[in-house]
Amino acid sequence: MAIFIITSSFKGHSYFFCHKGKVSRTVDGFTCQRWDSQEPHSHSVTGLNNEENYCRNINREQAPWCYTTNNNTRFDYCSIPKCQNLLIKVFDTKLCYIRKVLIFIITFIQEHSPCYLDPCKNGGTCTVDGTSYRCECLKIYSGANCETQLEIEPENCKRTRKGFDYRGKTNVTKSGYTCQRWDSQSPHAHRFSSSGLPENYCRNPDGEPALWCYTTDPNKRWEICNISDCGEFYYGATNTTEDGLQCQRWDSQSPHKHSYGYLSDQENYCRNPYGESSKPWCYTVTSKRWDYCIVPVCSMYTLDLNYAREYNLIN
Repeated sequence: MAIFIITSSFKGHSYFFCHKGKVSRTVDGFTCQRWDSQEPHSHSVTGLNNEENYCRNINREQAPWCYTTNNNTRFDYCSIPKCQNLLIKVFDTKLCYIRKVLIFIITFIQEHSPCYLDPCKNGGTCTVDGTSYRCECLKIYSGANCETQLEIEPENCKRTRKGFDYRGKTNVTKSGYTCQRWDSQSPHAHRFSSSGLPENYCRNPDGEPALWCYTTDPNKRWEICNISDCGEFYYGATNTTEDGLQCQRWDSQSPHKHSYGYLSDQENYCRNPYGESSKPWCYTVTSKRWDYCIVPVCSMYTLDLNYAREYNLIN
């Protein structure tokens, strides 16, 4: 613990208030008399019995002082150097009180704030609600403390051109044919029966230009499915914005809280969740919440569109 041996005002009032200084000799070299003693000088000072014989200023004298052990000198001032730095002056004067207030506030928060221990799980945000709290959960969690992960229905749209990311449940082709189950060899035999593809949903296991399935019509072996785009997509590794700001990680809630936890495996790359914006973006690590990213348009995208139009995959 620090021991203060400097005064913060002309009269050295703080030298008493903080009870830290241990100077016990006066300017004339006399040893101070103990405050709990009446020898050699009797006095009426009370409340300083625990201050031994240290210099104090309880009555706003011009400087800290004490009764002396010299029979001929009742009291004398003490030589306490004055602070030169204004900031030190302010803090030295109020330090004891500020410290006590801060300790009280911290203790109060610890003992009384229902959000102090952060009861909300899985990235939930705790908000004090009277004497209790409530958790604002990310979209895929629920419960009083966001402890339950919801079963999220897969999006019925694709985010890539060929649909390799598609996990929806469409099982009808663009012409209305019902899809054949992938684990069935009837009416059409094929090589994907043991690939683990789900039920009879449209998929693209072999990199075709679009999602497709075998049909249940013996006269129609397969056909593409009409699956719409989710919106603008980007799966590159750009992680800086148009203003040159570094992107915040999607698995982080600092410095900006958000509800896109399902992108936690996308590091801090620019993305366009749900195709909500006109182009990829990200939260930033600065005070600016978010910003668009500069992502060049790939020429291959035009080639794929032309290929799809040639084979009537799109209008």
